Amino acid sequence: LTLALEDEIGIYDLRINKFNRQISISDKKIRFNDGKLDNNNILHIGTMDRNEKEFIGKIYKYNKGFLQPIYHNIGISNGIAFDSKNNMYHSDSLNGKVYFNGINIKTYEGIGPDGSCVDENDNYYSCLWGGSKIDIFKNQKVIDNISLPVKYPTCCCFGEDKMFITSASILNNSGDNGNCLII
Repeated sequence: LTLALEDEIGIYDLRINKFNRQISISDKKIRFNDGKLDNNNILHIGTMDRNEKEFIGKIYKYNKGFLQPIYHNIGISNGIAFDSKNNMYHSDSLNGKVYFNGINIKTYEGIGPDGSCVDENDNYYSCLWGGSKIDIFKNQKVIDNISLPVKYPTCCCFGEDKMFITSASILNNSGDNGNCLII
């Protein structure tokens, strides 16, 4: 398995229960956050300010042991996902923006776009931290949303005919907050 930890990326060998570091971050002000494979199985991964205040993160393409920066000035990297043409969505939870190929397509106030996924019809699903919902984008515009019984949805993905949604309980541990939802 390729694993990204807070400050390193490596290969975990399940056969011998060993982690082999490939690369590490030396800057103690940042850490890895969100990442996804593109359609060519190349990992794209973001970094973020550990204090969640400065725009010092980046989104990288990680290939053959090297990190190549592709987007700069990221506060909290999130929402990385790829459509069928390998176009990249990503978000910055700190400034509340969702991007498509680096262009801002939506700005939120008071909530942060978090983890995401793309469905078989190239619709982009963005979990909204603090917003109790997932916004659904088609052709880079919000077309619908899914209301959730959790305040802090963190990420979503599809499995067969179901959507799986993780959530946080760190700021609110009542009700379903912190649970994995299946819809």
